[in-house]
Amino acid sequence: MSSLLKFLPTSRRQESSDDAASVIPGEQVDVKREKSGDSDSEELPDGNLNPSGLTLEEDAAGGMGRHLGVFSCTLLIVGRIIGTGIFSTPSSILGSVGSVGASLMLWVLGFILSFCGLFIWLEFGTMIPRSGGEKVYLEAVYKKPKYLVTVIFAANAILLGFTASGCIVFAQNILVTAGHTAGRWVTRGIALGVIAFVTLLHGLTPRLGVWVMNGLSVFKIGILIFIVITGWAVLAGHTSVQDPHMNFRDAFAGSSHSSNDYATAMFKVLNAYAGWSNVNYVLNNVKNPVRTLKIAGPLGLGICAVLYLLANVSYFAAASKEEIRASGVTVASLFFEKVFGAKAQRALTVFVALSALGASVSLSTYSRNVVTITFAASRVNQELAKEGIPLPFGSKFWASNWPTGKSPLPGLIVHLIPSIIVIIAPPPAVAYPFILDVEGYPGQIINFFIVIGLFWLRYHKPNAPRPFKVWLPVAVFFLAASVFLLVAPFLRPANKVGDTPPLPYYLYCLVGIAIMAIGVLYWALWRIVPRWFGYDFVPRKEKLSDGTVVTVSLRSLSIHGKLEDPVAFLQKIRVPLRMLSIQCSGPKGASWSAASLEKILPRFAPTLEQLELTTFFSYPNETKASVSTPSRSVFTLPQYPNVRSFSVAQLQGMPSLVQLQHLFPALDGTLSLYLFGVWAKENRFPAVRAANQRAQDSDGTNEPSSRAWSKLACVACSVHMFYVLGLRCPIGLLMLERVTKYTKRYLVEALREQPVPRLELSLMLGDGLAVFDGLFPQELGARLSHLTLFCEDTYYDSVNSVVEAAASARRHWDHVVNKMCLSFEPLHGLTHLRVVFHCVHRNRGFSRPDAAGKDNCPCTHKGPIFASAKKSAVSLACALPSLEYVFLTAIGHLKNSVDRPQEYERWHSEQAWRVARETKDGGPVLVELHDEVAETIIRKEELVLSKADEATLSRYEG
Repeated sequence: MSSLLKFLPTSRRQESSDDAASVIPGEQVDVKREKSGDSDSEELPDGNLNPSGLTLEEDAAGGMGRHLGVFSCTLLIVGRIIGTGIFSTPSSILGSVGSVGASLMLWVLGFILSFCGLFIWLEFGTMIPRSGGEKVYLEAVYKKPKYLVTVIFAANAILLGFTASGCIVFAQNILVTAGHTAGRWVTRGIALGVIAFVTLLHGLTPRLGVWVMNGLSVFKIGILIFIVITGWAVLAGHTSVQDPHMNFRDAFAGSSHSSNDYATAMFKVLNAYAGWSNVNYVLNNVKNPVRTLKIAGPLGLGICAVLYLLANVSYFAAASKEEIRASGVTVASLFFEKVFGAKAQRALTVFVALSALGASVSLSTYSRNVVTITFAASRVNQELAKEGIPLPFGSKFWASNWPTGKSPLPGLIVHLIPSIIVIIAPPPAVAYPFILDVEGYPGQIINFFIVIGLFWLRYHKPNAPRPFKVWLPVAVFFLAASVFLLVAPFLRPANKVGDTPPLPYYLYCLVGIAIMAIGVLYWALWRIVPRWFGYDFVPRKEKLSDGTVVTVSLRSLSIHGKLEDPVAFLQKIRVPLRMLSIQCSGPKGASWSAASLEKILPRFAPTLEQLELTTFFSYPNETKASVSTPSRSVFTLPQYPNVRSFSVAQLQGMPSLVQLQHLFPALDGTLSLYLFGVWAKENRFPAVRAANQRAQDSDGTNEPSSRAWSKLACVACSVHMFYVLGLRCPIGLLMLERVTKYTKRYLVEALREQPVPRLELSLMLGDGLAVFDGLFPQELGARLSHLTLFCEDTYYDSVNSVVEAAASARRHWDHVVNKMCLSFEPLHGLTHLRVVFHCVHRNRGFSRPDAAGKDNCPCTHKGPIFASAKKSAVSLACALPSLEYVFLTAIGHLKNSVDRPQEYERWHSEQAWRVARETKDGGPVLVELHDEVAETIIRKEELVLSKADEATLSRYEG
C-alpha cells in the first residue's frame, strides 16, 4: 500500500435513532470489486481515488437505483448534445471566422477534440465509476488543499449551470413562428416561463419529466435528420434554391487571421458538442457502468458529429453567407424559409423551438438527481450538497429529494436562480453569444486541469486498474488544444470588438475567471477564516428520510494552549456548536469536572454532539460512593442528551459509569478514555469494575438499566481502563493500547465477558513474545471477525549497518509470526487480519546517519524487504481457516544520535492478499491485492490503528 492509512474513529461511525437523519454504519466490502492490476473487471473499486467521504454504496443510496442501459445512455448523450447549438450557433461561428470552409473545419476540429476529451473522460469514468463527472475526477487528483477544487467546481456548476441559452432560443423561435418582432421583455418573459415550467416538471413529476425529455430527444434527432435529408435535396437541385453550391466555391475566401476569432468560435463549437460526458454525471444510475460507458460514449458522440457536419452543409447550401450571418440565433428558421417558404418556415420553426425546449429539459434533467432518474447540473448541485459543501440554506435541504422523494427540487432551485439572472441581466441582442462564451471558458480551465490530472495519475499510480486507457498522443493533443483555447481569447480579434459588442472581447474570459475566483474566496471563508477564531468543520455521514446519504459539516471549536479564565472565554462563544475540543486546563489550572462543565456546556447542549477534553476529574467521593451506593448528587448534575462521542486524554480518578451515563445518556458513538490519575490503585480495580457493572443493571438484576448505554460504535482506551469500565453494551470497534504480558490478564478477563466483532490491539514486545500466550480467550472466537495488531518492538538491538538491521528485523518477524499462529487457535471466526510490525534498531558503529549504508542497503523506503512475506501470510491463513483477507506491514528504521533517520535508513513494506480455499486439501491460495484495493478494504472494514499508534509511526517516520 502506498501509505499508511490514518482513519481514526470519530463520531461519523455513530448511528442515530432518529428516523429522519441517522448516521450510516460501516458496510461490508463487495468482493467483486477487489481486482488487482489492469483488470478487465466491470466492477472496480475507486480505492483511495475516492475523493468524497461516501462509499460507492452510500453514494448510490436512495432513489430508483441502477436502471439505465446502453440504449438509454446513448439516447441521454445524443439528446443532451443535440440542443440549441446546431440550430443557432452556425451564424455566430461563421461571423467569427469569416468563411464557410473555416467554419466547417472548426466543426470537424470540434468533433476531434470532443472525441479526445471523451476518451480521457472514459479513462476517468471507468477508474472511478461514480456520479459527479468532473467534480469526482478533480477531487481524486487535487486532494490538497482539501475541498478547494470541490468548491471551485461548485461555484462554476452553480453560477454557470443554467439553461438560459435554450430558453432564449425557444422564445425567439416561438416569436418568429407567431410572426411577432422579438421584443426585449417579451423574449425574456417567455424564457422565464420555460425555465419555471421545466423546474416544476422535473421537481414535482419526475417520471413525466423523463418521458417528456426522452420524447423531445427523439424528436430533435428526427428534426436534424430531416434537415440533413432536405440539404441533400437542395444540393441535388430539387428545390427552389438558386445555386446551392455558391458557398462551396472558394470556401475559404474571407477567412479571419485572428487567433482570438478562432478561439471564440471554437468555444461555441465545443458548446454545441457539450454533453458527450453526460453519462459520467449519472453513473450511480447506470447498469454495469464500465461496459455501458465504453459503448454509449463513442456511439452517441459519433452519431451527433455526423449529423452536425451534414446539417452545416445543408445550411450553407440553402442561404448565402451574408444571410446566415444576419440570421442570429434563428439560422434554422432561415433554412426552412429559404427551402419551403415563409408559411412553412413558421410551422417548421415550431419544431426548432421544441428542440430548444428539449435542450432545456434535457439540460435541466441532466442537472438534477442524486440517485433517481434526473441528470446532470442539478445532479451535480445535489452531489455537492451531499459532500457537505455549505450552501446558504444548509446542505441537508439541498441534498434531499424534497418534496416527492424521487426528484431533488432543491437542486433544481439552485439551477433555476442563475438561469433567471442570465435571462434578465444582459441585453438580449448579445445575451446568447455572451452566455456561450462565458460558459465555455471556465469549462476549458476545468478540462485543462483534468488532463493534467490524467498525466499525474499515470505517473503516480501506474498500476491503478484502468479498464479503458486513452492513447497518450490523444491526451497530449487535447492538452495542447486546451492551452490554445485558454490563451487565444486574450489576443485582439481582427474587428477589434469581438462578437458581443459593445461588451469588450475579453470580458467573457474575465467573467469566467472571476466566477472560479469566487469559489476560491468562498473556500477561504469556509475553511480558513473560521480557524483564525478557533473554529473548524467536522464531517459526519447522515441518512435522510428518503434514503439519501449526506456528509454534514458540523461546526466545531478547538481550544489549545493556556487560558487564564477558560470558563469566561467559553461563555462568550456563540452557539450553536456541534463539536467542542478543550485541550487546555480547567478553571485555575485544575482538571475539568462535571461541576466546571456545568458552567459552559448547558448553552451548547441542544446541538453539541462531540466533546473532547484534555483532562477530566472524577470526584473521589463519587468514585467511592459508586463502589457501594451511588451518590444522589450525581443525578442532580445537568445532562447533555445530544452528545454522541466523549473523549478524555487523561482521566483523573477512577471511571464512574454512574456519572458518565447520567451526563451523556445518548452516547452511542466513540468513548475514548486514557490514563488514570492518582487514585488509580490496582487493588481497587475489581471493586470499581463491579460497581460500574451494577450501574448498568436495573434494581440489582441483570436486566439493562434505562440509564445504561444501548451501544457504542467505538471504545478506545488502555487495557486497565477497559477492564475497570466493565461495559456490557455492544461495542462495534474496540481499540486497546499498550498490551503487555503484565496487563494481558485484564484484557483476557474483560474479553471473556464482553467479546467484540472488531478489535485493535497495540502489543508491546519489548519484554519478549510472552504477550501472545493465551491472549485470546475461547469466548472471543465466535464473535471476533476483524483483528488489527500493532506490534511495537523497541529492543534497540545494536547493529553496524542498515543491512544488519534489516536482517535482524526479518528474523524477529519470523518469530512473531510463529507465535501469532499459536495464539490464534481460538479465533475460528476471524475473516480479516491486519498486522503492523514496527521495530527500531540502534546504530552501534556510527553516531551520525549511516552514510556507508546508503549504497549497500538492499531495500528502499517503499520496497519489499521480507522475502518471506507471502510465506508468513500462508502460515497465518493456515492457522485461521476462516480467514478471507490478510494485510501485513513491516516498518522500521536505524536509530542514530540525531534521531532523524535518513531515507536509506528506513524500511517500509506493505502487502495484502485475499485468501481463497481452492486446493483439494482445502489449503489456502493467496491472491495478492492491488495497493488501492487493499486501502479501500482497510478503510471500509475499519482495520485502523489507534491515535497513539499513528502518532508513534509519524514520530519515527519524521
